[in-house]
Amino acid sequence: MAAHRLYRLELEDPKENVFVTQLGGDNSYDGDNTNVQRYAVVKESANKLLETGINTLQSTLLLKKEIEVDQAQNELDDKRAEFARRMQACTERRVELEKKQQMIKDRIQKFEKFLKENEAKRKRAIQKYQLEHKAREQKTVELELLKQQLIEFQERNKRLKMLVERYAMFEKFLQSVVERLPDKYLETNDSIIRALMMRHQTLNSTNRRLLKQLHVATDEIEKRHQRYLEIKQASEHQLLIFNGEIASKQSKLESAINKGNTLLQELADNSNIKRSQSQLLGQICMAIGNIAEHCQRKHAKPISSLSHVQQLSKIQEFIEEKEEIQRMVKQ
Repeated sequence: MAAHRLYRLELEDPKENVFVTQLGGDNSYDGDNTNVQRYAVVKESANKLLETGINTLQSTLLLKKEIEVDQAQNELDDKRAEFARRMQACTERRVELEKKQQMIKDRIQKFEKFLKENEAKRKRAIQKYQLEHKAREQKTVELELLKQQLIEFQERNKRLKMLVERYAMFEKFLQSVVERLPDKYLETNDSIIRALMMRHQTLNSTNRRLLKQLHVATDEIEKRHQRYLEIKQASEHQLLIFNGEIASKQSKLESAINKGNTLLQELADNSNIKRSQSQLLGQICMAIGNIAEHCQRKHAKPISSLSHVQQLSKIQEFIEEKEEIQRMVKQ
């Protein structure tokens, strides 16, 4: 900040200014001489006096302006100081606001962390509930399946009991058969009834296998016979198609031979016509050459060096000249 510059105007005690315009002694003025400022008679010119007054006025105005500038500078310094105080207050308020914002951010972060933890706990609880609910449903399904299997086993047990009761008569029959069998018919250390049943199962399975083989062989024979008939029918059909194609190709061959003979005849006729036309053309060219030689002027190009068109042009020019001479003679 600029240093304050203080301008003070120190004035002496006011004195009475007396302009002496007449010559006289020092005692011409009767008042107190201590407060009287005497001026000598003016000796300067008017221009010099005017210039001195203007300079004094400019100095006064400059001093006044400097005082106004100093006042403005003081006001500006005051405003700057006030602005600095306000900026300091704003800075302090900003620091406080930043602290409050940081505290709010910390609280928000803690709250967000709390919310995230609660959300994670909620998700884990939901997941645990879903797993337990799924396990419960699975166990319920397994329980239902076991109940169904139990019911099925109970039904099967009833059926087996009914079968045992039903087949008791067959057991008695087998026992009577075993009693009638000869000794050592079935060599076994186990129950003779079981051995007899196994013998029956073996024979029965062998019978079924042979019957199945018989059915398979019959089906195979039937298929082969059907295949033979299809191949035979296809061969006959193919033979008919080949015979038709052979007949068609043979007719086409005959027509092609006839057409070739016709073309050969036409070619021979065309050769004769071409030969006669060539002879006629040669005769015409020789005639044009002979006529052109008769129409040729002396000291002109040889006729042999000209083409037939040029030779005809020469003949035409010759005829036109003769016609012109004939018209002139008639006139």
